[in-house]
Amino acid sequence: MIHDRIASHPEPQRDGRGALRIPVRLKSTICSSAVRKVKADLVDLSTGGCRLATGLYMSDGAHLTLAIPTLEPVGARVRWCHHLGMGLEFLRPLHPLIVQRLAGLSMAALH
Repeated sequence: MIHDRIASHPEPQRDGRGALRIPVRLKSTICSSAVRKVKADLVDLSTGGCRLATGLYMSDGAHLTLAIPTLEPVGARVRWCHHLGMGLEFLRPLHPLIVQRLAGLSMAALH
């Protein structure tokens, strides 16, 4: 039982830039001048960026807008992209309390 809880709620990890990445499961939408609106699953989040699970390919450096429920649209730049998803860097970092609130929404959605 404890193992199931641990497996379903992974611990936050630090990425190569030292940012604390919090695992989440949130629906989001991305759009840019190249694509209208594409749904994507937000799978981890930090103050400086996030990782999306999506089959969409966008070039590194491309600018887009990320829409997350309960949050104003966020400007972002593609840092990497491959067939499993993409990593985004926010143009303006999120406040840590916003990241905590979104992580809480993700946890609530799992229950």
